[in-house]
Amino acid sequence: MYGHYVVPTQQSVFAGFPCQPVSFPTRPEEYYYVRAHSTHSPGRISRRNIGGHSSWGSGVGYNYPKTVLAPFDMDTLKAAIQAARPDCGEVRKAIESSTFKPRERAFTRLINMCGRQKESRKALEVFETMRDYRGVRPNTYTYSALISACSNAGDWDLAVDIFHRMKVAAASDPRCRPNQVTYNAIISASERGGHYDVCLACFRDMISSDACPDSVTYCSAINACQKLGNWEEAERILSIMHSHRFVASVGIYSTMIDYYATHSSWEAALDVFLTMQMLGQSVDARCCHGLMLALEAGQQPDMAFQLIEAMWANDISIETSIYVAALRIMAPAAMWEQVLQIVTKLHERGSRVPLEAVSLLITSMKSAGKADLALQVESIVKQSGVDLQLDEASPKETVHPNE
Repeated sequence: MYGHYVVPTQQSVFAGFPCQPVSFPTRPEEYYYVRAHSTHSPGRISRRNIGGHSSWGSGVGYNYPKTVLAPFDMDTLKAAIQAARPDCGEVRKAIESSTFKPRERAFTRLINMCGRQKESRKALEVFETMRDYRGVRPNTYTYSALISACSNAGDWDLAVDIFHRMKVAAASDPRCRPNQVTYNAIISASERGGHYDVCLACFRDMISSDACPDSVTYCSAINACQKLGNWEEAERILSIMHSHRFVASVGIYSTMIDYYATHSSWEAALDVFLTMQMLGQSVDARCCHGLMLALEAGQQPDMAFQLIEAMWANDISIETSIYVAALRIMAPAAMWEQVLQIVTKLHERGSRVPLEAVSLLITSMKSAGKADLALQVESIVKQSGVDLQLDEASPKETVHPNE
C-alpha cells in the first residue's frame, strides 16, 4: 500500500483513509509518514520524521513509495508553493491539484506570500494560474500584489510590464482599475528601476484620480523629476508634499540645494535649508556644503560665517572646501576677525589650507592695510608644518570640529 506525506497539524482530516495522493515536491522537510494497510486501521499514523530525502520508506515489513497529498487548505497550499521550484510548472501543478478551489482573495494572499519572499517569478506563476482558472478573474488587488511582489524582488521591468497589462485590462474590466496601493507600488518600482517617465506619468494619473500618495511615493516622483532635470515640477511636487505634512528625505533636500547653488539662487537654497529643519528633518554635511556654495554665489559673507558657526555648534563634519568657500566670501568683505577664527580652527585640526586660499587671504589683508594680520595668518599656516609651495590638498579633505 502506498504511503503519504501530510502536515502534522492536519492529521485528523485523514481519518477516512485511503485516498488518492498527488505527487509534487517534498519540501519543506518536516512531514510525517502516514501508512494505510489492510492489516492496520485506516489512517494509522507513524510519527516517524522522514525528512523528504529518500524516495522510499519502510515500516512493519513494508516499503512504501513516498508521495504528497494534494493541498486541502491555504496552509498546505502555501507550503506546496514554497516548496515548488519556479519556472518549471510546479507552482501551477500545486494549485491545480488542490482539493479546494481558491478564490480571488486566496490568490492575492499567495502572491503576497511570494512577494515577501522576493520570489517574483513564483508570484507571476500564481497570477497566470489564476488568470486561467475557471470562475476566477484578476482584479485590482491581485494586480497590486503582483506589482508589489516584483518591486520587493527588484524586478522593476516586470513590475512596469504588469502595470501596463493592468491598464489594458482596466479598459474592459473596471475591477482592474489601479487604486492607491497600485500607484504607490508602481511609482516606487519605476523610479527605482530607472523608468522615470513612467514614474511621473503614473504620479500624474494618481493625482488626477484623487488618490492620496504617501511620503515614499512623493519622494519617488521628486527623484524622477531630478533625474530628468525637471526642476520646476520637482519644486511643485515638493510644495504639495509639504502641504500634506510629509517630509522628504535628506537626499532630496540636498539635491535641491545643490541645484539652486549652481543656478545662483541663494534665497531658494536658504529657504529649502530652513524649511527642512522646520519640518523636523536633520541637515547633513552635504546640505551645508551646497548652501555654502549658494551663499558664495550670492556673495553673502555674514550668512556664510553663521553657517560655519552652526556647523561647529552642531558637531557637523566640515570639508576643507567649505572652509575655503567661506574664506573666499569673507576676505573681500574684510571680515578679518572671522577669517582668523577659521584659519585658527583649521590649524588646530591639522587641516591643510590650499595655497590658493592662503595667497588670497594674505593678498587681501595686505591690500586692506592689515599687514599684521597677514603675518599672523602666515605664521599660523607655517606652524602647521606644511610647505605651502607643495600644498595641493584635495578639496574633499574632511575636518571634524571636535577632533
